[in-house]
Amino acid sequence: MRTNVILGGGFTGLFSALVLSEKFNLKDIIVIEASPYVGGAYRGIKFDENQYFDYGPHLYYESCNEEVNELVLSVMKNEDWKFLEKNDKDIPGIFYQNNLQEYSHYIDLRKEKKYKKCLSDLFINFDKNKNHESLSANEYFQNKFGKYITKKVLKKVLLKLWGKNLKKLDPFIAKIVSMDRIIAFDEDFMLDLMNSEVIRDNLAYPDQFNFPSSKRTLSQRGLYPQKYGFFHVIDALEEKLLSKGVKIYTSVNIQSLNIQNNRIESIDLMEKDTQKQISIKNINHIHSTIEFSHINNYLGLKNIGVQDMDIPKQVVYLFLKLKNKPNMGKLYYFYVYDDNYHTFRVTSYINYCENAYMNEEYPLCMEIHFDNQYDVSNINCVNLGINELLEMKVISSKEDVTYSNYQYFKYGFPQFTLNNKKIISANRNRINNEKINNLTLGGIGLDKDLFFLHDVLDDSFITLKERFFNEK
Repeated sequence: MRTNVILGGGFTGLFSALVLSEKFNLKDIIVIEASPYVGGAYRGIKFDENQYFDYGPHLYYESCNEEVNELVLSVMKNEDWKFLEKNDKDIPGIFYQNNLQEYSHYIDLRKEKKYKKCLSDLFINFDKNKNHESLSANEYFQNKFGKYITKKVLKKVLLKLWGKNLKKLDPFIAKIVSMDRIIAFDEDFMLDLMNSEVIRDNLAYPDQFNFPSSKRTLSQRGLYPQKYGFFHVIDALEEKLLSKGVKIYTSVNIQSLNIQNNRIESIDLMEKDTQKQISIKNINHIHSTIEFSHINNYLGLKNIGVQDMDIPKQVVYLFLKLKNKPNMGKLYYFYVYDDNYHTFRVTSYINYCENAYMNEEYPLCMEIHFDNQYDVSNINCVNLGINELLEMKVISSKEDVTYSNYQYFKYGFPQFTLNNKKIISANRNRINNEKINNLTLGGIGLDKDLFFLHDVLDDSFITLKERFFNEK
């Protein structure tokens, strides 16, 4: 029996192993993971038995592919899932113009000083020809909302979030924090306008809590375990794979992928702790969910332009426990658009998982971003974060904080620049040009606008289905 190998034991890697096991009934499957644990960032962080936190709002938002959803749901019993549906599927907000906006996470033009000018520019822009593809974020926003709104309303926010000129950014940034629409009208008027496809594509309904069911085109839900902590999903998925006979190697380094006749015939590994050599032979197929630069290294190929990539922003996760519920209304999380804050996003787990409230404490997570000129080691991130929460009135007093801890996130936050997209695409093509018959590529792919979990899982599912369908 020939072996099928998954490179990477994050959520996507584990899911890919599940696809091979459940959909194609394959038996000899190996998952290879460099870190001591599987699950990647979706495992969260546990400082001790009483101090666990997800890295921000790690929910699973259902795909439009029912086969993918069925596989994810199969990981746990139905009663172990919490289903967030309709207007409760996702409840984000923004901190903008010194105010926590709870009714929507879209920028509200009604509050802008030049509202009439914004409105005029918006509708003049709607009437223009929009058939051409936007090559940059600047073109995208101008094409969508007009030059005036882009320059006077959006530019400052986008500079705060990304630290780059809009002409250097990829249009995909509009999806990352949902800036692909904008609020312009009150509910009653917007209801009438929503019959227009152009309006629906560009303008947001002004109150996410009152969005009419009759206007909802998708029925996808948000999923989270009933018990607090997404690690419950990871543990259940790992247990299911092991019960199916899937082998999972952790704490191993890949030494090389060995090619013969356009096939990877064997993989050389080394255990990190013992330095023991492991060789996996007789390989049928490899599905990789790791970075392309690593694949190139393992294949002995030269990486293209990696040294010229735009460096990710530095990220510090601040984890807090509070005596009082954070002042966020019903929001699961909110983004911070004002440029006098380092905070990127704040997550209140209690609003989508009641069981997050334990020992009379409310867990909270802050994602704090720093440009690369900052020496984060010289910054008291706990004090900075707490002070920003106070300024945003999310907490009322420093005495609300009963526990604090933080982690410097070594991967940073990716830069969605045109330059990075070009380099990533070049390295994908570099691998594909080797024409290795038994290697497929999955995982996050900024060159293919693959960032959100459901899209990444969809991509791996489709790739594996195309590869293995005829062998079933």
